Amino acid sequence: MRNKIILGLLVLISVSFMLLVNGCGTVAGGGGGGGGAAAAAWTYFGNDKTNCIYYYYIAPDSITISGTIELGGYSPYHIAASPDFKKLYVSTDSLKIFVIDTGTNAITSLITLDAPAGASLSKAMCVSSDGKCLYTGVQTSNIYKVYLETGTYESAPLGGFVESIALSPDETKVYFGLDDKTIRKVNASTLGGNTPVATGGASFCQGMAVKDGKLYCPINQAGTNECIIIYTGTDTSESIFGPAGSSTFYSAVAIPGTNEVYISSRLMNGRIYILNTSVPTIETAYISDGDNLAFPDYMAVTADGKYVCVMDLPSTHGRIGYINTTARTVEAYTTIEASTLQVNNIVIVYK
Repeated sequence: MRNKIILGLLVLISVSFMLLVNGCGTVAGGGGGGGGAAAAAWTYFGNDKTNCIYYYYIAPDSITISGTIELGGYSPYHIAASPDFKKLYVSTDSLKIFVIDTGTNAITSLITLDAPAGASLSKAMCVSSDGKCLYTGVQTSNIYKVYLETGTYESAPLGGFVESIALSPDETKVYFGLDDKTIRKVNASTLGGNTPVATGGASFCQGMAVKDGKLYCPINQAGTNECIIIYTGTDTSESIFGPAGSSTFYSAVAIPGTNEVYISSRLMNGRIYILNTSVPTIETAYISDGDNLAFPDYMAVTADGKYVCVMDLPSTHGRIGYINTTARTVEAYTTIEASTLQVNNIVIVYK
């Protein structure tokens, strides 16, 4: 059953990491760049509380607002990028997936999913490495495999509201973190074989990271410092725990070229913890910047692994900043909104 289109706000924040002095976040000839020139990293995220598009340029010592564009009323839930960075896919509460051209930042098409009345898309999506398929879910516990070239899709029941999604490294399986505190897998081709691979967590997994054949799933629960590790080859799992004083893990991001996974901790005067994947253990040392990194939330990492873009969401406003992964320091940040900001993820594209 189709819901009518509800035009929701898509806030596309463009954050350029063109730090020519130290080469932050550039790749040769990537997504949309021509003639082998280095492509700059831009960050996009959606805000379902305001009606503007904001543009940011990150200089070595600051983040400066470039401008805003009024859009009016949309509610973006999640953003995923195509492997070539030319398209963004934005899920909304209207059961629409908006397709965005990153070259022009224009909406080029819509994909509409059928679901029972009152359902909305999940706050999670992922795209296959060939750019042909997108996986997502809806409130009513169904999951979807969308064929992006045609806009057609298949669906199957899963058993809970999807909070996070990740593909296995060989892309034969899709893992879903659900609000019923389980992590389940299905066959990526057929959506069959629905099986729990981890259960009994204190709460749900809000954001997963995949690294070296393992899936890292921090658990979002006050008073808990658990991270579930799933070995995707065997679908066995184990839990590790953060040091004393750590709590309320939120999302995870794997740092390329290292044995590190960053985990955000949603404590006031928040922290970014470092999980050493070779042991594995969560280090006692952490990244913090007092009130300037008060409530860290979603993160995204540049392709070279040098910088992590982090969203900071205290109760009164939002900040965006970036972390130097070598120095393990927050190098720049800025306030985005004077009012509450609701952000559901961040993606980095190259163009």
